[in-house]
Amino acid sequence: MQIVDRISELLDILVEAKDGYSVSELSEKMSLSPSSVHRMLASLKKIGYVAQEPDTKKYRVGLKVLTLAVNLLNHYDIRTIALPHMKWVSEKHDKLVFLSVSQNNLVVCIETVELSSSMKFYVKLGSEMPLNAAAAAQAIMAYESDEKIDQLLKEETYKKFTDFTITQPLDLKNKLMKIREKGYALCERELEDGVDAVSVPIRDFSNKVVASLTMTGLKGVDEPLIQDVVEAAYRISHNLGYNE
Repeated sequence: MQIVDRISELLDILVEAKDGYSVSELSEKMSLSPSSVHRMLASLKKIGYVAQEPDTKKYRVGLKVLTLAVNLLNHYDIRTIALPHMKWVSEKHDKLVFLSVSQNNLVVCIETVELSSSMKFYVKLGSEMPLNAAAAAQAIMAYESDEKIDQLLKEETYKKFTDFTITQPLDLKNKLMKIREKGYALCERELEDGVDAVSVPIRDFSNKVVASLTMTGLKGVDEPLIQDVVEAAYRISHNLGYNE
């Protein structure tokens, strides 16, 4: 396994090199003979994991590594990753839990877990989450840039769903800023009378908010429940590569 460890160390060093490293520089960093380093580089270069600059003769990470990373990202399914954690928090509180993602300024539900047959409030797959009324949308959009938020506020239709729906841009912006501070969003009868919700952002390996986890069908939200949804969202984020 020593050769595998050495190759892993070599690639880790090359990843950090903006302009590449020479054989002698790598030899010094790895405390290996130049001939040993050169043999590893030659093998990795042959299969595309390492590239050599024609002018400087220095080595850097090859495009094959990027291909592997892209393929990995393309094949992970956030729904599959999230589902066990959604079931955990849903079973604990016997409430509807759903997962939402954002695309082209639109937040949509892509997965649900519902245990109670008597639940009167439900969310359909594909349901759009209005920014001015849904915690699921607010938990994602609150973490966009200030410029992006201002754009979203201008484009929002501010449809009134209940007497508690936010209908003014400034009020919505203030709420989004508070969500950033608290780390979660609350919907208190803003989307449907008698229904509250808590939604927590989900982050990926780059620390970007890519989804939200929401528990709804509530009448009042207490701190232990909020913390359980926060915990479930954190577990999902961790499995997506997020490191706090």
